[in-house]
Amino acid sequence: MAIIVKSPRQIEFMREAGKITAGARSIARQAITAGITTAEIDKNTWTEEMLDLLMEYIRTEPAAEKYRDLDWSKEYDLARNGDPNDTQSAL
Repeated sequence: MAIIVKSPRQIEFMREAGKITAGARSIARQAITAGITTAEIDKNTWTEEMLDLLMEYIRTEPAAEKYRDLDWSKEYDLARNGDPNDTQSAL
């Protein structure tokens, strides 16, 4: 397999993605405690509180600037009312 050399622009995109991912993981880590199941993590992660933390991160993190104008209303609706298509709720 050949080594593909990345352009400075591609490297910058990768750097920004890494910062956003690190921030999101830091937020999600707050929902994890000893003994919790992955189904509980899924249920606990998409709460209004967690979305508020994510919105604050997007508002303040320069690398997340391009996400500031997105419509997050569907995610908030799912956090409030649950997902009617959730197949893990019975777990």
